[in-house]
Amino acid sequence: MNLQEIKELLKLITESNIQEFELERAGIKIKIKKADSLNIQPTPLTTELQEKLPPETKPVEPLPPAEENTDNLYIVKSPIVGTFYRSPSPDAPPYVEEGEEVSTGKVLCIIEAMKVMNEIASEVDGKIAKIFVKNEQPVEYGEELFAIETS
Repeated sequence: MNLQEIKELLKLITESNIQEFELERAGIKIKIKKADSLNIQPTPLTTELQEKLPPETKPVEPLPPAEENTDNLYIVKSPIVGTFYRSPSPDAPPYVEEGEEVSTGKVLCIIEAMKVMNEIASEVDGKIAKIFVKNEQPVEYGEELFAIETS
C-alpha cells in the first residue's frame, strides 16, 4: 500500500459516516478512527511504522485537548489539521473578535479539512482574550487557536 492509496482511503473514510475502519494487507495493518471517537494509544506497530515513514509524513505527536490554565485562560486548540477561517464566507464578518463575550456552543471559527468545513465551538463561557491564528492560515493538530478568559 503506497502513500497515495492511504490518502485516498483517508479521504473516503472522512467523507463517510464510518467511525472506525481497519485494513490488513501485505503485512501492514491500518486502523482509522474518526476524531470524535479517537483515543490514541501508541502501539509497537504504530511506532514501527512511524520509524519507517519519511520525516515529512511522520504524524505529529498527539496533544491533550484544550485546557484551562492557572491564569483563568481556556486555550482552544485545533482538533484537526486544516485551514483556519474566522468567518463563514469571505464577505461575512468574523465569528468572534478579541474582547467579545462568548458562551458555550458559540462558533468561534471554521477549519477546512479535505473540503469539509468543521465548525469549532467554544466549550466554555468567557471573553476572547487572544486570537492566535490569522484568517486562511494553515493550522496543525493541537495548535492554539484562541485564549478565552473565564471567571
